[in-house]
Amino acid sequence: MTNEPLSYERLSQERLSQELLPSGSILKQALDTGPVETGVAVLDGVTVTVLDRGVISFEPAGYGLLGQPLKSLVLSAGVHGNETAPIELVDALVNDLVSGRQTVAIRLLVILGNPDAMIKQSRFVEENLNRVFNGIHEQRSSLEADRAAVIEAHVQGFFEGASSAVDEGAVAGERVHYDLHTAIRASAHERFAILPYGIDLPDAQMEFLAASEIQAVLLSNAPAGTFSYYSSYRFGAQSFTVELGKVRPFGENDPSRLAAIDGQLRRLIAGQHVEFDPTSFADTTTELPDVPIYSVIHEVMRRCDEGFELHIDDAVANFTELPVGHVLTTCTNRRSGDPDRRIGNGQRSDGPDRRGEPDRRCTEQANAEAASGVSASFRDFVVSEPGSAIVFPIRGVPIGQRVALIVKRQEGN
Repeated sequence: MTNEPLSYERLSQERLSQELLPSGSILKQALDTGPVETGVAVLDGVTVTVLDRGVISFEPAGYGLLGQPLKSLVLSAGVHGNETAPIELVDALVNDLVSGRQTVAIRLLVILGNPDAMIKQSRFVEENLNRVFNGIHEQRSSLEADRAAVIEAHVQGFFEGASSAVDEGAVAGERVHYDLHTAIRASAHERFAILPYGIDLPDAQMEFLAASEIQAVLLSNAPAGTFSYYSSYRFGAQSFTVELGKVRPFGENDPSRLAAIDGQLRRLIAGQHVEFDPTSFADTTTELPDVPIYSVIHEVMRRCDEGFELHIDDAVANFTELPVGHVLTTCTNRRSGDPDRRIGNGQRSDGPDRRGEPDRRCTEQANAEAASGVSASFRDFVVSEPGSAIVFPIRGVPIGQRVALIVKRQEGN
């Protein structure tokens, strides 16, 4: 892949829908492994630009110059190629946008993240794309690293386009990014959102999430290489990773499970306010339900190479509470005579915000172990705090990467 600027041929609506977007499908365009064809078309006053493989933008003429705030939305899916439900949702939305069945009243950038993994129907091809954003890709050499660089360039161009419009007299508005996913395993909260580290949770976003039937919000505790952290950290976007159920093959998803968020996204893109449908909730409430909020209290990392074990059954759902004393990870290739080195989830610092700094006590412990000749890699993780629940347990990750999150529901919600 390349980061060189692309030239865009001006297209008719017919060529846009028949050639560059076969049948109006961004998915079919993304899965085409031939040379990338780009182009621009103006459809009912909306400039539609095919920017790249699986990347397309929509911009209404004069929007932001008529006294309306210049809202910019990035909508992404398929960062993991086997998470098909959001991909199908986005594909149907783009089809309606191109055909004119869906109104566009805001600036919109749509991205299908990892087309090559979609072709393989695998999570990734060479490495996890959602770990190499925010410049991490510059130290990597992989298909996903190249794709992250391409995606970052398009997001930067999109948000800088909003800044240019403001310079020319448009009214500044909010920047929003929803990165849609599905989880590897079932979840006690089927649909939940993850707020990147370092940003607040606006009331308007809580309203959108609740109306979209998002059942929980998880607050991150550290910077990350995720797509949503990149857009929030670099551009101040109100960004979320949104989990929408469980991974299933293409064609085996139930669209009704995503009807609420699909409807709210369409209202947002049409420039309309959130609309709450109380009949969609079992208790027939007339008010938006409270969405429980969880905080990440520990990232469990793979700390050794051979002999690493994650002690959690594959049937255990996300947000399942673990008993105090549960040994979650072990390294069985510990040297003979090495002490039993265990860490619990109560050892993170609660001090002031130090973005990007390592936890001081963990660093001191590691330094002490290194001085004594004992490797810090040979440490087990034991649950030590009541109310701890597990999210995203995953086997087979490389050493140094996350194998699970330990979270806890905030009091009072």
